[in-house]
Amino acid sequence: MLRYWLIPLGIALALTWLFWQLTLQIPLAWWGAINCAAFLTFGYDKAISGSQHTRVPEIVLLALAFVGGYVGAFLGMLFFRHKTIKTSFQLKFWAVTILSITLTIIIWIWWSVPHK
Repeated sequence: MLRYWLIPLGIALALTWLFWQLTLQIPLAWWGAINCAAFLTFGYDKAISGSQHTRVPEIVLLALAFVGGYVGAFLGMLFFRHKTIKTSFQLKFWAVTILSITLTIIIWIWWSVPHK
C-alpha cells in the first residue's frame, strides 16, 4: 500500500520543484502539482478498475484531496467518470474538500496577520 502513497507524492514533489523553478511561489507550485498528481491518480485508478491489479485505496484518493488536490480530484472524477455514483465516497470527498479549504483559509489568515 505504501506505493500508492509514494507515487502520487513523488509526482507532486517533482512537479512542485519544476513549477518552483518556473518562478512560482512554493504554495502555488505545491497546489498546482498536487492537483496534477490527484488528477493522474484518479485516472490511473479508473484505468485499472475491472482488472486484476490492486486498486488505489480510497484513503489515498481522499488524502490527495485533503492536502490540496481537491480540484484535480474533482476534475479527475468528472473527466474519467470515476467515483461519481458512489455516494459514500462523494460524502467523504466533499467533507474532506470543505475541511481542506477551511484549514487553508485559516492558515492563510493566520500568516497574513502580523504577530507580536
